[in-house]
Amino acid sequence: MLGGQNARDVTVNMRITTMLEAASLVADHRVDIGMVIGHIGDPRASVRTLSILPLGCVLPRRHPLCVRDTLTPADLADEAIIAAARHLPAGQLIAPAFEDANVELRVAVEVNQASVACALAHGGAGVTVLDGFAVLAAREQGMETRPFLPSVPLPARILTSRQRPLPNLAALFVETLDLVKPKED
Repeated sequence: MLGGQNARDVTVNMRITTMLEAASLVADHRVDIGMVIGHIGDPRASVRTLSILPLGCVLPRRHPLCVRDTLTPADLADEAIIAAARHLPAGQLIAPAFEDANVELRVAVEVNQASVACALAHGGAGVTVLDGFAVLAAREQGMETRPFLPSVPLPARILTSRQRPLPNLAALFVETLDLVKPKED
């Protein structure tokens, strides 16, 4: 029972937004909790890191690179890259990783959603480099994944209001997230 209600009677509304919008929604008290991947701040919101996972790669099954334990920009030099859009946290980190390695980033397609990047990689359109949380989801769905080196960590963060306490159900949800959060490498 949650707050005297049967758990099946509780509705949780979720929506996908930009990091800035999530911070604004929390700060303006339009939502109780915001969850973001990356580094975001709004002085009106309290920010707590839930977990940190590095970037990783998703590859088509039986791709020649599947024999490797890890992948670097040099390993991906001749590959068609399915890139996270540059306004996304992973998209902002991929190009500098390739530049630092002195390797040209050959973007075949740029996408707004990790699920689309994974579907394209799974279908053989190329290799994608995504945040560790998307890579975990791809692995759970049976896709081929490999760590990306050098390690580029991205935090998952919980945003809450600084001006008001969390309602009991929202606090319970945050406690549950702490219990099921992915383990950091």
